[in-house]
This record gives sequence, C-alpha cells and structure tokens, in this order.
Amino acid sequence: MMPKEPIPATMKATPIWAALRTRLVNLSPRAFEYFAGDLLTYLGLHEVRVTRYVGDAGLDAEGILDTGAFRIPTAVQVKRYRKSVPRPDIDRFVGALSPRYAHGIFITNGQFSKGARAKLKDPVPHIHGIDGDQIIHLMLHHQIGVAPDEHARAALVLDERYFADFEARAHPSSLAESPDQYYQITPEPEPEPPDLISVRALAYALRVDPTTIRAWVAAGKLSPDQTIQRGSHTTYAFRRERVEPIRTQLGVADAPQDAAQWRQALLDFMGSERLTKSYKPVLFKAIVATLNRDGQAQMAAVVQAFRAFYVQRKQAGLPPEYQSPLAADPAAVSDAAVQALIEKYPLDRFLIQKLMQYDPSTGVIQFHPELWASLRYADMLDALAQADEQIATYYRRHAAP
Repeated sequence: MMPKEPIPATMKATPIWAALRTRLVNLSPRAFEYFAGDLLTYLGLHEVRVTRYVGDAGLDAEGILDTGAFRIPTAVQVKRYRKSVPRPDIDRFVGALSPRYAHGIFITNGQFSKGARAKLKDPVPHIHGIDGDQIIHLMLHHQIGVAPDEHARAALVLDERYFADFEARAHPSSLAESPDQYYQITPEPEPEPPDLISVRALAYALRVDPTTIRAWVAAGKLSPDQTIQRGSHTTYAFRRERVEPIRTQLGVADAPQDAAQWRQALLDFMGSERLTKSYKPVLFKAIVATLNRDGQAQMAAVVQAFRAFYVQRKQAGLPPEYQSPLAADPAAVSDAAVQALIEKYPLDRFLIQKLMQYDPSTGVIQFHPELWASLRYADMLDALAQADEQIATYYRRHAAP
C-alpha cells in the first residue's frame, strides 16, 4: 500500500503520532534498517532482495512494484535522519539507479528539504519519497508498533516490544546475562546484510495472524532463520526469500485476484478455525448490522452492537463468554475496553486477511473495496449463516461436559 492520500491534520495532532515519531528517531540506525525492511512488505514490493551496494550512494534493496497492470523493477534507499533529507542525497540516489531502474523508493524517518522535494518531482527516474509522516500513517493503518489503550477509548499506545525486537536483532552483543534476566541468541545466517523480516511482516505477507506463525514454529512445521530469547519473550525472524516457499509448503492461499476469489475468501474465513473465543463471528455480525451503503461502519456503533450480543446472553441466563473481560457482566465493561478488545483480537484477523480496512483516526471500519464491489446479497447471507454456525458450535462445545 503506497501512501497517496493526504494525511488529516487531526491525525498528526494525536499523542500516538508524536510518540511514534519520537520512537522512530530513537531507533538505532541498524534497527531502523530492520524496521524499514519490514515496511517494504506493507508497501506492496514483491521479490525483495537486500543489496547494500558499497558506498554512500548505494542501494539498500531492490524488488518488484506490482501495480496490477505493470511490474516495475524498483530500488530502495533507507536513511535515518534527525533533520531533513538534503537534495544531494536524492541526487546520489538517482545516480545509483541509472541505468538499471526507472523507479525508486527513498524512505526516511525525517522530512525532505525543499530542494529534495523538487528533485522528487522529476519524471525520470520517478522517485517515490516516503517521509516520517507517511511511515507513521502506514503504521497506524496496519496497526504496526501500536496497541489499543485499554483505559482510553479510541486511543493507542506504543507497543514497545515491537521496537525492542529490532534493537535486539541489531545489537545482539548487548544481550548479555544479567542477575535477573537470561538471554540467548542464535547467530544470524548472514550478518551483512540482514535480509530478515519479523513474524508480523511474514504474517501480513501470508495473510495469516502472527499467532498462527508462532504455532507453526512451536509445532515444528516452520523453522525461523533467527531466534532471540529475551527473558520470557522469544523473537523470530525469517529470510524474506522464504515467503513464497513457506506459502507453498504450508498450503497458504495467495491474495484474491478477482471477484469470485474475494467472495470465496470471505466465506472460507468465516467458516474456518476452531474458535478460542466467540469474538470473530460476533464482530462480523456487529459490523454487518451497522454498515452503510458504502460498506462502512463506525467503530462506536460496532462497539455497541458487539457488546449487546453478550449482554443479551447474560440477560437470557447464558454464559456471555469464558475467561474474558465480558464473562462476568458485559454491560459494565467500558466502551474503551470493548474497543481495545475488538482492535486487539478479532478485527486484526480481518485486517490481516485484507478482508477489511480500518482507519483509527476516523473510527471507520470498511470492507476491502474489491470485496465490497463483488459481494452479492446471497454472499452476505451465506457469511452471516457461517457466523451463526460458528457461534452455536463454540458455545455448544463449551457447554459439553
């Protein structure tokens, strides 16, 4: 997803925006490179390979930008700055592109100077500049490096573990034994350049949730290329080149390509998995119940519909949920806590599958435009029937002696 639309000023004024900006600036240069490597997955680059040509004007990565109509060879430069990117850096990048590439992506956590922005407007070669604001926009869009604040409705906080993982990979020598914590690390296969992606980036590329990736590792179905143990938390990283082989090995479906595949993807998802909680089908029903004609629902309305399901079960003398904040008295759970639960668990699964999109700044949840355009009334009824069946099976299973 290349950022194109203007970023609302209200979004840039939020506390989480300022927190992310500060956190990115404080990443070490090597950790920022790891982070940017993950970011390429979300930018829609395919067949990515870290290159790291020698010299300041070198290229950090190359890949294929798939626009749907064309596949464009693209080179990438990553720069961590505390100030604006000067024009000479863009000039050197342009020189490094020729003659192999007609398109490049320059990623920085800072901003572009006036001269640099002027150079980015040159038609050939076309350079797509991604600055700190656009990075943060992407992070919020994909919920990367953030987590719901359970104490404040519609608020997000930093996911410090996400950033700490990059620092741990960048500075393994700092993971020394201490009196209260024990660290273990397996060596990187290739210290220079480290073309590894995180569990979350791999999950996004495969359209599965990160928990599934970790379950595959625990079951021996998938072997990470790097493992870092920090106390009770384990970080895995995988070679980027393994994404497609892993997809084939584990039989993971690729992203839908046409209307029929989008419809089938929704039906398959709604009928899949042995639920550990009732959240996924209940959320789907809550979203559908509050949709407008454009396939959009407001989070505030979804929160009310989602909680109402559990309140009704409680009023009917049925267990609302099991081992959940909603298990005792769902009516007493705050809107902020319900929204945090929705964002952390079931909604994230729909986002990973690319079936839905979510803008935290506006609170709008919507079906993926291609899916919404392809859905027929009968398809929606089938998906709702799948949700009802999953809910019934879930509670029947828990009620069984």
